[in-house]
Amino acid sequence: MEELKRDLERTRAQDEVHGRYTELTEEKDVIQTSAKEPLCVIHFYHRDFRRCKIMDSHLEALAPNYPGTRFLRVLVENVPFLVDRLQIKVLPCVVCFVKGVTKDRLVGFEQLGNADEFETGVLELRLKQSGVIEDAPRVPLRTRYSEPERRSGIRNSCLGDEDDDPYA
Repeated sequence: MEELKRDLERTRAQDEVHGRYTELTEEKDVIQTSAKEPLCVIHFYHRDFRRCKIMDSHLEALAPNYPGTRFLRVLVENVPFLVDRLQIKVLPCVVCFVKGVTKDRLVGFEQLGNADEFETGVLELRLKQSGVIEDAPRVPLRTRYSEPERRSGIRNSCLGDEDDDPYA
């Protein structure tokens, strides 16, 4: 009975942090969390960088849709050892951990179209490719790439199964 009670408490504690975009301020907490969480996304940011604020808004939108992944933000000033160890030189920098191992990193917005106005779905797709988010989202995010646009016109019209070649 006690074991069941401990499992319930552990599940409640996980529910408080999973599905949310939280900030860690202590370097040892960041190291422990990235090592113990099976899926973890850490955004290394600086409060004065506009692009870091943009990345924050996208990760904030993604976190509730993927409760199996831990989404964190860390102020680079608070974690100098990790910044040096992970060789973080450009911000924003998003590092993806799978079972405690660094699997991927997004540096700046280069892999997201290199524009400030990228869609959250583009980041979502990139994180899926990294393997750091794997379950289906609670609410699917729409992007202009998510469904093919249906157009009508001469090239897209379907006149039947007839062959247009008169010599065939």
